This record gives sequence, C-alpha cells and structure tokens, in this order.
Amino acid sequence: MASVMMQYSLLDRRPEEEISGLLEERGVSIVVRGVLAKGVLINKPIEPFLQYSSGEVAHIVRNLANLSKRIGKDNMIVALSYVLSNAAVATALVGVSTKLQLDELIRAKEQMIKFSDSDKQVLLEGVRSLYYTEHR
Repeated sequence: MASVMMQYSLLDRRPEEEISGLLEERGVSIVVRGVLAKGVLINKPIEPFLQYSSGEVAHIVRNLANLSKRIGKDNMIVALSYVLSNAAVATALVGVSTKLQLDELIRAKEQMIKFSDSDKQVLLEGVRSLYYTEHR
C-alpha cells in the first residue's frame, strides 16, 4: 500500500489522533480530501461540522482568519499549509468549479507557508480534539 485517501482539515483533525503517525511510521502517505471543509474555512456560511457545533466552527474559522491576517496570507493558503505540514500528507485534493477558483488555487500553491509550533497554537487555541468514534 502506497497511500490512503482520507478527509483531513482544520475542522477534521481526527487523523492526527493516531492514524497519520501510524501511516508515516510504515511509509504510507496520505492523500487528503476535504481540506477546505466544503468551503466553510474560506467563504461558505458557518454550520455544524462533524462533532463541532456552529459556535465551535465559528471559533475555528476566527482562529484561522486571525492567523491569516497576522501573516498576510488568505485563509485558503493557511488551511492548505496546515494540512500539508503533516509529515504523512503527500498531497491534497481540492475541488474547483470555476476558472477563478482554479486560478486562486494555482496562486496558493506558490504561497504555501511552513508552520511553526506557535502558528499551530494560534489555530488550535480553544479547539477541542475530535476522535474517530464509528470506525474503531
């Protein structure tokens, strides 16, 4: 097995619980889907996501916006960079439906950032961890 496709984003950090580390130890990479959480992390209306309430989602999006503003990048770049900073992640699949979205994604590729521990702390401040509950 060379890779595993799974959902992973700031709103779904369940792979961080133990799966990404286990895959990395065995030399199996992750192909990520859902990195923008159906657009909620970049511009869609706030709604409950997985086990998070609307309020918790709003808090995560606020953390993302605050860090993005502080480092001068947009939410998409920071959200993508967060996921790609996981050593087990090989690539992220991002859906686009317009030429504008494709152009934005191509530009974002050139602007990925390297995450520091303090950047991750800003993003995850006050955010509870989620765990796989139905796939154990």
